[in-house]
Amino acid sequence: MARRSNEIQITKTPVDALAKAQNELVALDKRADELADAAVPAGTRRAYEFELACFASWCARHSVRPVPAEPRTIRAYLFELAEKGRALEEVPSGKAKGPMSYGSLMRALGAICRSHRKGGHPSPWKHPLIEETRNTLGVLKGTAPKKQKHDLGTHGEALFLQ
Repeated sequence: MARRSNEIQITKTPVDALAKAQNELVALDKRADELADAAVPAGTRRAYEFELACFASWCARHSVRPVPAEPRTIRAYLFELAEKGRALEEVPSGKAKGPMSYGSLMRALGAICRSHRKGGHPSPWKHPLIEETRNTLGVLKGTAPKKQKHDLGTHGEALFLQ
């Protein structure tokens, strides 16, 4: 009678199979990136490229790295854009337009955050200093979310005329 062993047999995955699986994951990740890039409209892509070129130029003028950028660097950049607009040397047309709107500032921030993600760095969008910056710029530019004057209730009862 054969004795049964209570030992657990651990089978190891061959190195070749592991390497193949990792290569497949890399290929799938690359394909996902390609699909995500293809989903970005051409106009948005051009706008982001412009924003990144301007940010890189600003960073070069201030001797700081653009990616990964420190949150304080991004904050300083956004406040300069909000107060003064772009420097002449950062605008390809050579025509600076003055202080930027909240929407334009958020487009610049969005481009910076996307470049961080694409470069394998964490997006600074939710960093506390950047969240505070977004809120402050919203207040300064007059686009802060408006507070609701009346509670609509959980079922919207306040919408009915009484």
